[in-house]
This record gives sequence, structure tokens and C-alpha cells, in this order.
Amino acid sequence: LYENCTSNVPLPILIILGTEDSLVPWGGGELHFGPLKLGKAISINETVSYWVKRNGCALNSGKVYLPDKDPKDGTRVWMERHSHCRGGAEVVFYGIDGGGHTWPGGYQYLPERIIGRTSRDINADQVIWNFFAEHMRGK
Repeated sequence: LYENCTSNVPLPILIILGTEDSLVPWGGGELHFGPLKLGKAISINETVSYWVKRNGCALNSGKVYLPDKDPKDGTRVWMERHSHCRGGAEVVFYGIDGGGHTWPGGYQYLPERIIGRTSRDINADQVIWNFFAEHMRGK
């Protein structure tokens, strides 16, 4: 779908993805849940690059690892912020090394063997709330 987007309005983007997500593969490719095929996706690197270019971002913070609040969960979270974009937009990406198709800070809603590990190092609810609070239109 991204190839068909004709809008040039800058849009703040927040992405959170685990490196071990079995449903949405980090490197792109076929989306599936068991034998059920759900379409295809581009890689996370292509996704971030697309939004950085589309928003005209000029500054990249680089990969910054966040505190490992729960060393027992088997994950490490890092953040990359692309800022100084047109219209005040940003592209913020949280990568979760070892994370699965789960909600960071949430409960393990299916067995780890099916959806992977849940990170306890961040709370996705709070991350998303903070992101939207920072990027309210008309603020």
C-alpha cells in the first residue's frame, strides 16, 4: 500500500516491533498465522526508511538501548528517533530484541511457543499515550 500513498502531509509515526515476531516478520515477507496467509509486508528497515523520507526527517538519534528492567524476560528494548521532520512530525521506532508478537508490558495472551516473548522493559500503553500527547494536532 505504501507505494500508492499520494499524500505528502507529514505524519508522526510510532512503530514497535519484536525481532522474533512470528506473525509480522522483521525482514518482511509473508504474513501468516500457522497455515493462514494474511498478505505480505516490507521489512522494518524499509518501513522506517519510507516514513523518514516521506516526512523529510533530518536527524537520527541512532539506536539507544533502554534500561533492562526485567532481565528474566529475554528481551532488550532500544529506541531510534528520527526528528527535525517537516511539520513537526517524527518517526519513532522501538525495536525489541527477542520480542514476539506481543504487547510490551501486557500479559502473555498465548503461549510463548506460538507468539514469542513479552517484554517487561517498557509499557506499550504508556509509550503510545506519550507519543500521541507529544504530537497532538493544533497543540
